[in-house]
Amino acid sequence: MKLALSGGKIITPFEIIQEGVILIENSIIKEIKRIDKTDKRETQIPEEFEIIDVQGKIICPGFVDIHCHGGNGISFNLDLPDKFLDYSEWLPSTGVTSFFITIVPTTLKETIKKLKEIAKLFEFSDYLPEPLGIHLEGPFLNPNRSGAIDLNWLRKPNLNETSSYLSASKNKIKMITIAPELEGSKEVVDFLKRNNITVSLGHTDATYEQTINAFKNGYSHVSHCFNAMRGFHHREPGVVGAILQSKEVYTEIICDSVHVHPSAIKMLINNIGVENVVLITDSNMAAGLGDGKYKFLDRDIIVKNKKATFKDGTIAGSVVTMIEALRNMVKIVGVSTQDAIKMATINSAKSVNFDKILGSLEVGKKADIVVMDKYLNLIFVIKNGKIIKSG
Repeated sequence: MKLALSGGKIITPFEIIQEGVILIENSIIKEIKRIDKTDKRETQIPEEFEIIDVQGKIICPGFVDIHCHGGNGISFNLDLPDKFLDYSEWLPSTGVTSFFITIVPTTLKETIKKLKEIAKLFEFSDYLPEPLGIHLEGPFLNPNRSGAIDLNWLRKPNLNETSSYLSASKNKIKMITIAPELEGSKEVVDFLKRNNITVSLGHTDATYEQTINAFKNGYSHVSHCFNAMRGFHHREPGVVGAILQSKEVYTEIICDSVHVHPSAIKMLINNIGVENVVLITDSNMAAGLGDGKYKFLDRDIIVKNKKATFKDGTIAGSVVTMIEALRNMVKIVGVSTQDAIKMATINSAKSVNFDKILGSLEVGKKADIVVMDKYLNLIFVIKNGKIIKSG
């Protein structure tokens, strides 16, 4: 299949081409160029390409969500692999073309079983949004910063347990969130790094010094900054203080007007730079749906005014989608559209080592593309060179 997107504003996101053409052939980007205003557009595109006029539209890479737990009524922990197709058919409506299947480990036996089942999903059709790997959010987390995760599922880092997870997943685990202050974490982190798995710092009560040392010794990522971690204090800067001084670490942020105040997001960006901020959803099964009662793993949650909580008021994941989070970054936080797109695409891909094949519009990369109007409303999505309707 040969497609030509013609006339749109292309945000690669490294540069902006105000009026350009993208040629797509066999699921790969073949060429990106500016339109020559002295010549007709049609003469600049080979005859065999089907031309799609996208004048006045924004063209950018497909979004990459590396921290999501489900959406559209589907929970990764509860409903995979059975409802994976339903989930993947809905996901393009959010602009996501690639993602990590994030699950919360429960008991050892249940987690092994779930990983074996999810591992079967990685033989997928090329026109579906693509699961890049599995993200384990736990079980090696600090009980004092458990957030919405059941305390009964948290335990100290264990090398044998970690190895069994990798085997059960057929090496599809690509990221694990760990609290660095826990006994046994160093041995596990060293093992994960030898296996090229991204280690993310999260659900942690680490001190400033412990956090800085973690960044020096294998942790290259932070899970949902500001949430479920020790905050800043002028006598003990804590995890947040360490993050704000660490420009070599990719740091996730949830931009849903619930989890983090816009001013805190601005502070993060101003300190570590746009290039190190990764936009995520941390979405639960209610993402994309309205107010009501849902499940977060084995507990009831209530969604009201786009906020998901347990009965005691504890926030239980988000209901934001990536296209909504992108708009929030621009309209509420005040970043440029180009910078917001970076956070949702190339930064995500780089943080988990997939940037050689996706995350930006470049010749030779996958033709994973989002087309939006000037108000950042989704029009359609292209995955591996094939058009997927957004609705």
